[in-house]
Amino acid sequence: AIRNEGDPQSWPPLFSLHVPAMLCIFASLVSFSLSLSLSVDSFVSPSSQVFATQLLSAVETNTRHTSSSNRPTETDRPSYLAGDAPLTIVVGSPSFVSCADCESSQQPNNFAQLPLGSFSLCRNESTFVVTTLSEQGALYGIGSIYRELGGVVAGPWSGPPARHARGSPSHGWVAERGVQSPLLARRGFHYHTEHPLELAHFLNGVSIVNGTEDDGSAWQAQWPLWQQLCQWLVLTRSNTFEWSLLRLPSCPRPGPRACGDPSLSPLRLERLRNITATAHSLGLQVGADLPIAEVQQRGWFILDVLNATQTANPTPTIRARLAWLADAGFDYLSTESGTSEFTATNDTQMVRWMNETAAAATAAFGAKTGEQTSAWIKVHCSQGQPCADYTTPWQPDTPLNYNFLPLYADTAMGVYPHTVEFYSLRDPAPTYGNTNFSSMATFVNWTRSRPRCDRSVVYHGESAYWVSVDSSVPLALPLYVAARLADLRALVSPQVGGGSSTGCPLDGSITFTSGYQLDYWIHDAAIAAAQWGTGLSPHMSEAEALAAVFTTALSDATAGKAAAAIAMDQQRWLVYGNDTDRLTANNSAALHGKATGAAYLVGWGTWQNIPSELNELNALTQPQHLSLISTRLDVPLGSRARYASTVAPLLSGLAQAADTWASTWAALPTASNWPIFGSLLNLTALRAQQVATSYAYAYSWPKGPSDPGRLAELTRLRSIMANATAIARSLNDTLVVPWTGTWHGVDDSVTAYAYGYLWPAVSLYYWWRDVRLAVLPHPTADLSPCLWNIEDPSLILSG
Repeated sequence: AIRNEGDPQSWPPLFSLHVPAMLCIFASLVSFSLSLSLSVDSFVSPSSQVFATQLLSAVETNTRHTSSSNRPTETDRPSYLAGDAPLTIVVGSPSFVSCADCESSQQPNNFAQLPLGSFSLCRNESTFVVTTLSEQGALYGIGSIYRELGGVVAGPWSGPPARHARGSPSHGWVAERGVQSPLLARRGFHYHTEHPLELAHFLNGVSIVNGTEDDGSAWQAQWPLWQQLCQWLVLTRSNTFEWSLLRLPSCPRPGPRACGDPSLSPLRLERLRNITATAHSLGLQVGADLPIAEVQQRGWFILDVLNATQTANPTPTIRARLAWLADAGFDYLSTESGTSEFTATNDTQMVRWMNETAAAATAAFGAKTGEQTSAWIKVHCSQGQPCADYTTPWQPDTPLNYNFLPLYADTAMGVYPHTVEFYSLRDPAPTYGNTNFSSMATFVNWTRSRPRCDRSVVYHGESAYWVSVDSSVPLALPLYVAARLADLRALVSPQVGGGSSTGCPLDGSITFTSGYQLDYWIHDAAIAAAQWGTGLSPHMSEAEALAAVFTTALSDATAGKAAAAIAMDQQRWLVYGNDTDRLTANNSAALHGKATGAAYLVGWGTWQNIPSELNELNALTQPQHLSLISTRLDVPLGSRARYASTVAPLLSGLAQAADTWASTWAALPTASNWPIFGSLLNLTALRAQQVATSYAYAYSWPKGPSDPGRLAELTRLRSIMANATAIARSLNDTLVVPWTGTWHGVDDSVTAYAYGYLWPAVSLYYWWRDVRLAVLPHPTADLSPCLWNIEDPSLILSG
């Protein structure tokens, strides 16, 4: 029973259309025999009430449990956990709820001064009381009760919330009492739809089947995925979600609907309004990522740098575009500088454009949200772009890195310091022309040291890079969580009392993500826990903190500790490799990268090989490696000696370590709860074996094709590929969006890619390319980096 004490809020247009379907989805979850009284304040929206009831009703109440190894006996269990005990849950403001039976220390007197999303939870027998002033706090409190009753939060598309027998939270959840507040104000994710992800079409308001805009059925079919993702974000206590809006091409072929100008079409506007309304109904803020002038990967740039009228007088164009976004329901702008991550515009002109964009964002969004900052710009980590007109504030004699230009923009423009891949701010990071990310750490610290704290700083690390590094291989890399947690612990230490430095608070953390299938949601769930504040206490060791966030993500303390141990060992092999001493890890990016496991586990395609072979490290987006061709041909001279002395022992040790990661996870009593993650760990182990074997075969090339050792390596390589292919095919069957595992051609995609983001993974594209280079060398083809190229540079670089 739902009892709404205030005037019910009207359903937004979205829910008037979709509630019947939504209830059909929930029908299999809700146990209407549940004895539950949910009393909510008037500010809790109807959609939140439906979600709360669905969630709590997934906890079975009719099954009584006997004593077991991990649950108390009936006589030991509190009455509110007993199978037949009715539940009463009251949610609302201090004036709405009655907390006479709760401890007074659990009810603050200054609730209005607490961060948005704060709540207080208390219990008396079978009554739970959630005190809060916000929709977010109401849902977070109900989610806490769900977990305390034994509920588990899985991935957004892992199926409906499992039905759980009500019992003690033996999965590692610690019952929350008293005030719970987020440490960071902005917590969420940037879903990078410039990559061909699950919802790339849907979130861009496009309904395409086989290259043709259909009658909207394809778009409508993904509604449940979006609803489930919004619900999952709430359960992870995230409050912000953004994605890239793309420049839509004209209809590639005639369809039932005429496209016209699809980027600004009324149809797209209507669809985006419905999308944003869904998020708002659950207390989420939504942002649109549009670059100011960047053109790569079909990003929907605001200004056309080839249009002299726009560049000379940018104000009308910028204000019109941001007003359109506000009309679509977006709450803020996320943007980019330059014309790509690696190419710059005139620096003084770009600062002017930043100022115009910040002012337009304030005008478009500020009145609605009431926030001081309505636009944030990414500060990329690429190197080699010195400014002509600006110097570095902390090194006045040094030209400013172009990416740091926001330092000279109006303070209404917030910043997203953006590091890439699984490297933390303290690690060696031989990627994008860096040796490490110390320059990014300096940028963050300097920006936060300003006396007035007048520029918003939101950290923007990654939980997946895609392209050729992680899920596309595919690899299981809980290492990402370790890196993001280490960064947050370093950046927020003054806020939690653990640091001696002073400075402005970090406003938030918006993590760059590239898809949730193949159990990559585990990364984001663990990072979301850290963004709330889990694991950030200075009194916790790094291992304890890492286990804590994984425990929250997996709802299992034993699995959380195992994932943390795997992540820390991955750091040793993938980030440090042969150079285990952090004090000596500042070698050149090229030399250090060649001695780390990451350089060999990641995939290598055309657009990774070209800058590698040209030694253009500023354009190389992953750690440098010693190639298979260099190992076989000894070009440049000394490559074979380097392989024998450095790479061979690294790959041998990495293969053994990766096998341990997989076997450790498989030995868990609850490993079957995450079969996909287990399969990924097995594939990671096989990838390490495949790389080690391919290199050994290439190194033995001078011995001739009939050498017994070479034949043994070839037999081993065939066995590895057969085992990996079987696992990859099984993963293909688990994809929630089958399109993401297929090759479909450019005409069928809104993005610049001709394939779904997991096609390289399920086809083992990068594996077979390595095998081709190692086993079937051609006199000329294997010397070309264009072997099996799958990307059109004209689309990737210019859209």
